[in-house]
Amino acid sequence: TFRDLQASDERVQAHIDGLVVGGSAAWDLLQEGFGSDIAGEEFLAAVVALDGGSKQARGVLRDVLLAAKEPRAPLIHALGLTLAADADSFLDELGRGAQPALTAMLLDAMTLRGRTVPDLRTLLEHEDLSIVSVALRTTVSSRAEAAVPLVKNLAGRIGPHRNDALVTLAAFDPSLARRQARERFRAGDTDAALAQVLALTGDAGDTEIVSEMAGSAESALARAGVAALGTLGDPAGVRMLLRSLESADQADMASVSLRRIFGAALPWDDLLASSENVADEDGQASPEAPVLDAKAVAAWWSRESKRFPAGTRLRSGEPFAPRAPRPETPLAFRAEEIFEYVTADRARRWLDTRDWASRQVSQLG
Repeated sequence: TFRDLQASDERVQAHIDGLVVGGSAAWDLLQEGFGSDIAGEEFLAAVVALDGGSKQARGVLRDVLLAAKEPRAPLIHALGLTLAADADSFLDELGRGAQPALTAMLLDAMTLRGRTVPDLRTLLEHEDLSIVSVALRTTVSSRAEAAVPLVKNLAGRIGPHRNDALVTLAAFDPSLARRQARERFRAGDTDAALAQVLALTGDAGDTEIVSEMAGSAESALARAGVAALGTLGDPAGVRMLLRSLESADQADMASVSLRRIFGAALPWDDLLASSENVADEDGQASPEAPVLDAKAVAAWWSRESKRFPAGTRLRSGEPFAPRAPRPETPLAFRAEEIFEYVTADRARRWLDTRDWASRQVSQLG
């Protein structure tokens, strides 16, 4: 039963499985035993993501949100993920007189809903940094070209959001964002956002500097650099990724990046490390986060490297070319590609949960 599953280490996944099987009875149990448990909130958010925003799901969510003295992020994001028309009016209702932290959550939810948030100028100039951060993400998702001068101003001045703004600027002026990211890194800035900018705007000429970022002593920048190497897709970055495979902090990201670069050309199953050597944050075996074996990949690369010339995007088979905006739009990239880098971690987790849940439903027919 749901009550038995509440003590499970994988309670959210188990609850979702139970909902698929249990139908309306599962909803009744959820409403009966929900309370104020944080895990329950996370479960409810996952359920709403899976449910797709049915009237029943929205009713439970609405009751819980209205009863909460200060609604927390999982519930707000669950509302943002629903597809129902009345979710928008409910977001507006919750937002009246909201505190800055709740306002930031609501903005994130609106972003997930694809809504154009009004008055971005006021939000980008807000004194609360959490709201500025969300407003930057919203600028991209709503394609708010009118806010570009404000974003350029944020990116150019000294302050806590100058590099976050640079990531947003990559959507509208990629060449400027790329140049400033390179200059700031060379000047000693170790913000992970700089690697994200180069991942979005770079070409083969950036593989060397991104490799330097991946080798940084700053953990956040190093991981962002490893991820950026995969996004750039240049085989010249493999040497750095081989080193990253030997790092406990970077091996998972390096594995993902290698798969991004080589795609089907990489014999993934043959190169995986044994599950005994793959540990999660608690030191437990984590087969759900597969990591490539550094020695096996190095041996494979020594045999196959001549097949993959540097400066070639293997996924398309075409040489690198500078990225530039299409003539018909000032956006150089799909908003989703940038959103992958600049969205809140919590929002991204719920998007992942929704995708995972959709796959589970498909498998169940």
